[in-house]
Amino acid sequence: MARDGDGCLGTGDDEEGDGDGDGDSNGDEAEVVVASADAKKRKKRNKKKSKKKSKAALRAQQTSPPRVPLTALFPSGNYPEGEVQSYHQATARTTSAEIRYDGRRHWEDETFLSNYRKAAEIHRQTRRWVQDTARPGQSLQDLATGIEDSVRALLDNAGVEPGDGLKSGMGFPTGLCLNNQVAHYTPNPGQKPVLLQEQDVLTVDFGVHINGWILDSAFTMSFDPTYENLLAAVKDATNTGVKVRSPLSSQAA
Repeated sequence: MARDGDGCLGTGDDEEGDGDGDGDSNGDEAEVVVASADAKKRKKRNKKKSKKKSKAALRAQQTSPPRVPLTALFPSGNYPEGEVQSYHQATARTTSAEIRYDGRRHWEDETFLSNYRKAAEIHRQTRRWVQDTARPGQSLQDLATGIEDSVRALLDNAGVEPGDGLKSGMGFPTGLCLNNQVAHYTPNPGQKPVLLQEQDVLTVDFGVHINGWILDSAFTMSFDPTYENLLAAVKDATNTGVKVRSPLSSQAA
């Protein structure tokens, strides 16, 4: 005899062993129960994995303006290398001093390079925020405050305790120059607000320092398409100058 799923007795005359055609339902139901239990376990595991992934994704996201310390974004301490410009070696600039320098490259301090790359990434993220958010009508004072607050937040060093400023911070006061101003204009509290205009060409210059080593970079931006070709030409000229200049040309000279 075989007992089917609803508690009735079967005669066992059918090939499948169920007198009413439902004799295998017990096995099917058992399989369904096991399958559903496995499915629930898989769902729980998937939920846990998705929660972990979502938490990891949240940890890896920067805010606007940048306020998440870089150590939280790169917990391993491995910071991006960034853009590298190759020198033209097939020139007379390949001096014996440069060759000796290349032979000592394996002596480079990884801690120093890591700190420098960290400063570069902080500058890059802050720079990206400025380029995305600076608009006509914004005051230079607000822009400078946003830059310096971002740098200190990404360094995770507000610089309020004695000696903190020697560990890391701004390399120098933020420079915001408009049009005919060449360099080193910094808006100060108490001054008459200077507002960005649609036709302005703005140069932004700020630095990030870690243990006294300053990562410095300046860039120019505008809101009027008239100046797009000018800015592209300046960028190309800068990259070309980096490529053709020897890293030790001043020392070799």
